[in-house]
Amino acid sequence: MPADSHVHSEWSWDALMGSMTATCAKAAALGLPAIAFTEHVDFTPFRAGELKDTYPQFVGDDGILRAPEFDAEGYLDAVAEPYALYSEQAPEQVLGDYLAEIPRMMAGSSRFDVCTHIDYPLRTWPRHARPFDPGGHEDEFRLALRAVADGGRAVEVSARIPLDPLILRWWIAEGGARG
Repeated sequence: MPADSHVHSEWSWDALMGSMTATCAKAAALGLPAIAFTEHVDFTPFRAGELKDTYPQFVGDDGILRAPEFDAEGYLDAVAEPYALYSEQAPEQVLGDYLAEIPRMMAGSSRFDVCTHIDYPLRTWPRHARPFDPGGHEDEFRLALRAVADGGRAVEVSARIPLDPLILRWWIAEGGARG
């Protein structure tokens, strides 16, 4: 069985009924080789639960775990949701800029093992635009995929919104590991 590279637990705001412990046990019982927890906690306070003993400096009297203060100067100017950019730029440009950022991100940090949402701009591709054709962005996708593979990392493949099979073939061709 392949690894599940996009799992949330009770520490993520969108999976409050989840359980990291139970998820790990279930993954082991199913024979999954690995799972990657991808929590949504950057800006969202949540109940500390078991983490209150590990990170007491981040837990308030109300039992809410809050991430350390984030120095956001310039961050919001540098990051924008693709759907917000489509009114200012052609969808092809938004996708190209997004994919061009991936090799820079891979080179800039070794603190993660999984590149998630390599197709993120496609999730909100404008209806008024030409239908998305992966072949029109082959070089950009291959460069991004090669950077991920060269870094020894994995690409997340979502079952809910699957990657185009052509992009998956490029992943393998660029040195990406299967499963």
